[in-house]
Amino acid sequence: MQLGTRVASHRASSETLLANCAEALAILCLRALEKGCADWPATKPSAADLKPFCSEKGPGSSGFQGFEKALALPAPALIFLATRLVKMGGRETVIARTTTCNLTSSCYLGIDHSSDQVSPWTNVTNGRPASLEATPGTEELSRRLADLVGCERVVIASSTLHLFWDLFGCLADRESTILMDSNIYPVARWGVERAAGLGVSVRIFQHHDPLDLQSQVHRVINDGHRPIVVTDGFCALCGCPAPIAAYLDAIDEFGGQLILDDTQALGILGSSPSESQPYGLGGGGSLRSNSIANSNVIVVSSLAKGFGVPIACMAGSQRLIDWFLTRSETRSACSQPCRPVIHAAEHALWVNQTDGEQLRSLLSDNVRHFQTRLREMGIAIDAGLFPVQAIPPIPGVNAQQMNAKLNESGIQTVLIDRHDTEDFGLGCLITANHVPTDLDLVAEAIANAIATLLGGTIDTDSMQPS
Repeated sequence: MQLGTRVASHRASSETLLANCAEALAILCLRALEKGCADWPATKPSAADLKPFCSEKGPGSSGFQGFEKALALPAPALIFLATRLVKMGGRETVIARTTTCNLTSSCYLGIDHSSDQVSPWTNVTNGRPASLEATPGTEELSRRLADLVGCERVVIASSTLHLFWDLFGCLADRESTILMDSNIYPVARWGVERAAGLGVSVRIFQHHDPLDLQSQVHRVINDGHRPIVVTDGFCALCGCPAPIAAYLDAIDEFGGQLILDDTQALGILGSSPSESQPYGLGGGGSLRSNSIANSNVIVVSSLAKGFGVPIACMAGSQRLIDWFLTRSETRSACSQPCRPVIHAAEHALWVNQTDGEQLRSLLSDNVRHFQTRLREMGIAIDAGLFPVQAIPPIPGVNAQQMNAKLNESGIQTVLIDRHDTEDFGLGCLITANHVPTDLDLVAEAIANAIATLLGGTIDTDSMQPS
């Protein structure tokens, strides 16, 4: 069955499951509400007590299985569901699925690489470093990734840390200066720190600020150095792409180099974005999204987010990759990707080819649905359509406290660093696997947590907390 069909089937079965166990869940929640959240866990009815209320009897039925999931929920989560059921007359099924809702996964497209979906293997590893013999399938995978990203050649590694460690070690010469974005992702920064330890001059320019970069490039040129710019292709925290074209304009005439960490964009962003496909087509990342082909760009990306595979690639011109291969240390001293991971990456690219556009469309629909529900709850969110959704700061509400309250309700969110302050923000990572009822539950839970922490309610007219 194709992945897109499985997604649709998953949604349909979820609705059926709700219909089958709605009455039992209503009774369970109402009893829990009568007992009160504090003492209910010790006196909650058992599955056997409430089994007769399931519309389908027996432990093998979908209704009973869903009912057992309801029993396993934390007490606050059931109280929350009970409140909704009471408001809706106790019988409506337009509530979230009876499972814990997890918004901490960055596998944005929700691609599954179970053992029955990827090619089989006999040996996990050949026991040799990549410099002697690459894992079978690596060459073809590299070719396909180069086509996807839009570069001449790709080299594969176990992680972006391996690649950045090598790359900045290779770039450690006294005739270059590294210009690093102030909010770059830590793994690339660790690579820059290695170069700094080897004596390379490092400057920091303001986040996504081409004018500041241009000013610093001129200082570097005046010192007689070559500029090497390091930035993320897409910043998930502010929801904005880097102004790559402007960066290239600032360094091209001086023979500069642009190094992109494109982990967030790979698998999500692509060419020709439109209203129906806001992320664009293909999932090739920032170069495809910006229609850029430049031999002075090196793109380092993990497949762990968009494609759900713990493997990384570095893409660039034939000349640059050849130069890198002659100087790499980790390809001789560290383990290369093993066969199961190579096969999972092959599977990811196959899914991207067959179902990628549908998954990206489903993902953008989920993000829009989540934002709509938050606005209906009075929370003015304007985080763009990238799947990392940051809840805007609200005076008087601490993100760590809000995160704890959501966890009590069985909803898992993440704390994220914010560019503009030392305080944490609350982040919700949306995937193509979420269903609208998941996101309805989360939006209402967030609004309730805010209201509880403020000791009041959300003013939906002004869309500000009151």
